[in-house]
This record gives sequence, structure tokens and C-alpha cells, in this order.
Amino acid sequence: MTEISFYKDSEDQFTGFKCIGHSGYADEGSDIVCAAVSMLTFNFVNSVEKLLGVKVYVEQREADAYLDVSIEAYQRGDVQLLFRSLKLGLEEIEKNYKKYLRLTK
Repeated sequence: MTEISFYKDSEDQFTGFKCIGHSGYADEGSDIVCAAVSMLTFNFVNSVEKLLGVKVYVEQREADAYLDVSIEAYQRGDVQLLFRSLKLGLEEIEKNYKKYLRLTK
């Protein structure tokens, strides 16, 4: 199962997220849950960096499907909008694939 936790500050603003674990939906290369999560999370990182010009810190390990992301200028409204969009997309996946993806608070 893939577990994703969002980080928030004391004012309830998103500051980053951690994603860990293989979903186990299907074999590597055929896993639609993994592909969807990867697409959303990496699109988020690319959008923040390339469209908004904001520094993103990423730690990644392929062996255990670990991705840890934190944002330098997370308090910006446009960054928060992208965080909310990412969370919305992941919630939709979780709704349909509860055995394979869990969002934690």
C-alpha cells in the first residue's frame, strides 16, 4: 500500500508531503495506481518549480518507493492552490482504490 502524509504548519498551510510504499495493485509496469500517484506527485513538483519558479526540495528512494517533498515558499497562494489540487486528485484515487492508497493526516 502507498501511504501519503501532507505536512502543514501551525496556520494549517501545506508545507510538503511524504509518499512511501508500493501500491501493490499490479506488477511493476502495469500498476495504474502507482502510475497515477507518480504522475500527480511529479507533476506537482514540476509545476511548482517550472511554472512558479519556487524551489522544491525532494528526497527520493526507488527501492521503497519513498518521496519526501518540501517547498521553500509554501505560504504563497499559488503554491497552496497546487497543494490543494494535488490532494484533491489523490483523494479521488483513494476513493476508488482504498486497498492500495491511504492518505493520512
